[in-house]
Amino acid sequence: MAMNYTPLPLEFLEEMEELSDAEYGRLIRWGQKYHLTGQESKLSGNERFYAKRVKMQIDRYKENYDAAIEQRRAAGRESARRRAERALTPVDGSQRNATGGNNTETDTETETETDETPPPAPAGAPEPAGANSDPLRDPALGEVMSFYMENISKAVPSAVTTQSIQEYTAEMGGDLVLHALRLAAEAEAHDWRYAKKILERYRGSGITTMEAVREDEMRARQRKSRRAEPAAPEEPRDDSVTMEQIRALRRRIVAGAGNS
Repeated sequence: MAMNYTPLPLEFLEEMEELSDAEYGRLIRWGQKYHLTGQESKLSGNERFYAKRVKMQIDRYKENYDAAIEQRRAAGRESARRRAERALTPVDGSQRNATGGNNTETDTETETETDETPPPAPAGAPEPAGANSDPLRDPALGEVMSFYMENISKAVPSAVTTQSIQEYTAEMGGDLVLHALRLAAEAEAHDWRYAKKILERYRGSGITTMEAVREDEMRARQRKSRRAEPAAPEEPRDDSVTMEQIRALRRRIVAGAGNS
């Protein structure tokens, strides 16, 4: 599970009191972007002198967080192993009587140990979406998050948006998510929902590669071009009257007047 907050100790306020509010704000945003993407963007103001301090703080907290998560997972795996061993070990009548007929105390202890940590998945089973969705370990996700913050929101996304981006990147791949974000930026849609609708259409159409995306866009351009083509002009009608027709008409008029 990725660490979804950036450690900002209160001591920063005293250490960096020489910075203006704008410089301090840019530094905090820089630190959050670094935490999400693992990439160090460029700073030009006085805040750049404190960037290394913020980076070291984030790295140290992240190492401690990862170590705690791994320790919890190891405890969960050990508890699951002990439970599996007990399930496979036959218990005769004397053992059952010696323990009071049940293993309530041990079972309760095990359940407490594993309450927050699920047992490990079977060997070869796929990991759930977002299991490896740490931008520092997943270059594709890091690139997606960096593009999103620089071209879509201009800020650190919410936890809900971050989780959604992680899930779509894990499911559909960084290339498709990046392309959808580029289309959103071109449309000046500064919202993840625009890119998400594009990805939902890809999913519904069975589009899973950039080659399929390009073919789909080519078909869309062809349809648009056909709709824009002007209709073929009609052939002009010949409404002209020949002199012979005029003379014939005059003769009929004269003949009709003589008969009357």
